[in-house]
Amino acid sequence: MMSILCIQASIWVWKHTIRKLVLISNIFFVFTGLAHAEAPVLSLQPDVEQYDVGAHVEYYIDLTHRMTFEQAQSMVKSGAFQPGKGTMDFGDSDATFWLHLRVNNPTGITQNWVLNTGSQRMRNAEVFFVNGDEVERLLLDNLYRPFTERPTQHRLLIAGLTLDPYETVELYFSYISAKSSYFPLKIMQAEAFSAWDAGQNQMALLVLGAILVLTFYSVFLFFTAGNYSYIYYLIFISSTFLYLLHQFGYAYQYLWPNHPYFNSYAAGIFGFTAGISGLLFGRSFFEVWEISRYWNWLYLALIGIFAVGTVYLYLWPNGPAIGVFGFVFGTVSALLNFTMALIRYARKDLSAGIAAIGWSALILWGLLINLTSFGVFKIPQQLVFDNFYMIYAVCSLAETSFLTLSLFVRTHQTIKASHRERRAYIRMLEAEAKTAKTLAVALQDRQSAIEDAARKGRLVESIAHDIRRRCMQCASRATGRKKRISLQTKLLI
Repeated sequence: MMSILCIQASIWVWKHTIRKLVLISNIFFVFTGLAHAEAPVLSLQPDVEQYDVGAHVEYYIDLTHRMTFEQAQSMVKSGAFQPGKGTMDFGDSDATFWLHLRVNNPTGITQNWVLNTGSQRMRNAEVFFVNGDEVERLLLDNLYRPFTERPTQHRLLIAGLTLDPYETVELYFSYISAKSSYFPLKIMQAEAFSAWDAGQNQMALLVLGAILVLTFYSVFLFFTAGNYSYIYYLIFISSTFLYLLHQFGYAYQYLWPNHPYFNSYAAGIFGFTAGISGLLFGRSFFEVWEISRYWNWLYLALIGIFAVGTVYLYLWPNGPAIGVFGFVFGTVSALLNFTMALIRYARKDLSAGIAAIGWSALILWGLLINLTSFGVFKIPQQLVFDNFYMIYAVCSLAETSFLTLSLFVRTHQTIKASHRERRAYIRMLEAEAKTAKTLAVALQDRQSAIEDAARKGRLVESIAHDIRRRCMQCASRATGRKKRISLQTKLLI
């Protein structure tokens, strides 16, 4: 009986006390487990060509730039890292970004993958491979790392990832961006990366080749037209070409592989050079001083502001400021030149209308990026930002194509005007020659008349002389006859 009572008492305590305590403890452990749960493991399947890892990443933003790898490991274990945003876009911030990712090979075969950062340069970028107690550090890029010292000598910052059968590896990425913190990290199979890279190379070289051809053609137009405003355009299109060459990673690979510090800021230098020369070209090409002196002053003021800002940012570089300043600079310059082109087109200048289409390409690019970022357009941000430089390159090709066409039309107009002036000058010369011929004939007739008059005068003078001579002879004979008669008279007397 006593044992039955003890059992009943135990059941009552379990139902009313211990069960509640267990439930409360389970809820507590569930919430604490969620707070400190490890990032989900990304299983790399051999039949999948690539993975976007944004949904599997934890991140931490270190504003002090002082966090070490060991501290990052401790913070991951303590749950201080935040879940990834999916788009891998953390905004423009001058900070060190730490990413944590766990991947494993669920198969019994060795798999080879490529970590594709989608970036050409970084102020600092390194990856840590953690397998148990083993840590392998791989420095991808920094301000002092020549191209030949990159782990994989490729125009992009990439790293190889080899997973043995059923192996799990933790990846830590630490990077300081040159400007935007966007980090479109992808894990791709080696074969898929090679195919993707070949397609990107073909597209990039096609765009760059087209812009290079337009550059040489612009040189021909300059020597044909002899207009000094074309010099600004040559600087503009050459800077655009070098900017894209750098953004695609070819400049560092082939032009200055041993100058990493210059490589880190060269894109901005060429970008701002393109912007300033674009303003100078627009001011000269549209002859803004003839439209309004206030517009002319606005051009000069913006050129001065952007020139000073460019020098300041490269003496005291700040990544986010360079990105924001460059984007605002490009947008304002394009809008100003677009406005001037429309004003000129309203005054019956066809070349200005074509130039307006060219400048609108950059404006549309800016609208696409901003409206997609703010969610106005329902285009997936990854689709836009993963192809950021390619979209900009296509817009730049459209811009330079229409601007070069505008130069061609202006050159054609100049040549036609020159031909009209030449024909008018030839007609004037012909009229003057006809007048001169008429004057020559008149002068010849006058000279003939004068000569006839002179001949007639000489004839009259000759006749008069003969008459005088004969008269004198007659007078002499008469005088002689008179004398003889007088003598005869005297003799007769």
